[in-house]
Amino acid sequence: MKMLKKAAGMILTSAVMLGMAATAFGAGNMPTAVDGTKGVKTSENFENLFDGSVGTKWCVAKTDPYVIFSLPSQQSVTGYTLVTANDSLQWKGRNPKSWTLYGCNSAAVPGVDDSGWTVIDSVTEDETMKNQNSTAYEFALDQPAPAYQYYKFQVEEKGLTMQLSELILEYGGSSQAVQQMVDGANGINNGEGPDRMLDGKASTKWCTINSEPWIIVEMTTPVSAKGYYMVTGNDSSRYKGRNPKSWTLYGCNADTAPDENYGGWEVVHQVTDDTAMEDRNAASYYFALGQASPAYRYYMLQIEEKQSSMMQLSEFAIDYEGLTFGYTGLNGTTSTESSESSGGVSGPLMCGSCAGRGSNHCFVCQGSGISGGEQCDNCGGTGEVRCTACNGTGWIQ
Repeated sequence: MKMLKKAAGMILTSAVMLGMAATAFGAGNMPTAVDGTKGVKTSENFENLFDGSVGTKWCVAKTDPYVIFSLPSQQSVTGYTLVTANDSLQWKGRNPKSWTLYGCNSAAVPGVDDSGWTVIDSVTEDETMKNQNSTAYEFALDQPAPAYQYYKFQVEEKGLTMQLSELILEYGGSSQAVQQMVDGANGINNGEGPDRMLDGKASTKWCTINSEPWIIVEMTTPVSAKGYYMVTGNDSSRYKGRNPKSWTLYGCNADTAPDENYGGWEVVHQVTDDTAMEDRNAASYYFALGQASPAYRYYMLQIEEKQSSMMQLSEFAIDYEGLTFGYTGLNGTTSTESSESSGGVSGPLMCGSCAGRGSNHCFVCQGSGISGGEQCDNCGGTGEVRCTACNGTGWIQ
């Protein structure tokens, strides 16, 4: 591969599929869900629309489901993004079909039937959203809406069940982003391509024999990287030696989607002869940058050296200010990780191991027999960590 790289009441006008796989991230100005139609399970409630994870979803069976949410301040919306659930291929026909987005400003939280709601956008008999997992669709307005603090998203038509992973408003200053795949080195089969690293599921993986495998991702808005997450393959303990060994993370702001040979890539971070990543199934590792990168729209992860002829990874995500990175673990539960949270990262981490995360991400739970709900005090000075289900397995569930 040869590359030159530098060190260092309105009507919907368009609906664009942003990518075949996407990871949604929430930032500090993320909307707050205040009311809505309850999900079919407590783990599938409307709050999941704003948790920054495509590994969770809002799934409802009731008619005319809705969610009311607020922003920290009044904002003029220019569009919004809907992300399909990460199991839409398995459960087809669950995308919303007709819906309305409303806005209002009131002294108190408005109710679903309050008279102050103003229509921002309406979609009828939508045909753009497909039965694809974790796929982001952007709905642009023909002109900016008035500035509102409260918003209501109401579905007027659906199948027997409706589900969505994320709802993201677009406005000036918003740092919410969706990460979607642009391109990448082929996997060893169609089911193990690079898009699997962005599907929010640790049970899938990118597995390739390419000599220098790479993946390019695009953010819906340029973000300044603080670090990045990589999750090992779902069967790494069985097929040892498949973790990447040396790699480089690049960034750029090209006018159009770049390829791996684009001359404007700039080095964001490099790792040589890594020893942190272990042969463990679906283990999450965080790599912090010495300082935040410039804000880039495109990022490329290129593996320069593999541990063996094959390389595999389950998930990959760029970290930026306020990020919540989430995915569905091997046991089916949702794992969320944030470099901002006290006590380090939460999710399926190793008991008794920092697992290469550094001092800000220590989950030192010392031992594998911690009972549910027990407080773990030896957390490397980063605060207490609540272990919910180690139960002799060596994992925090």
